[in-house]
Amino acid sequence: MKYFKRAAIYKNYNGNNEFNPEKVEAYSYRWWKYVTVVDGLVLFNNYYYSPTTCKHQHETRRLMEELGIQIDLTLEVPCGFQDANWIEETAKHYQNKIDELDKLIAKPRTHKKKNKERLEQRTALHAFKLRVINFAA
Repeated sequence: MKYFKRAAIYKNYNGNNEFNPEKVEAYSYRWWKYVTVVDGLVLFNNYYYSPTTCKHQHETRRLMEELGIQIDLTLEVPCGFQDANWIEETAKHYQNKIDELDKLIAKPRTHKKKNKERLEQRTALHAFKLRVINFAA
């Protein structure tokens, strides 16, 4: 990504991916915000929105590493940080993933080893969901 001195931001070659190192904010197509700071923590949204946005996320993550900006929390935020209800939407997203795992675990004739992995995933997702909800508190 190229640095533009006047604007004090980094942009990719066609300008549809922007990163502001002063605010620690990144936007894909100037509207989908996927890097932000909340309560002093740098949050990175790694939700797979589209192939292009995935590329933007990769570019920005690499740039942040080069600049020495540490990501404190990586999470999946389907609506993006620009949405005022991103915390609630993210909690719903993680709950849906938990519900899907519960359905798979409850299926008859599933392998014990696979269910053990699913239970571990479920526990991790639940802990992550609680962490997201704590941002609202």
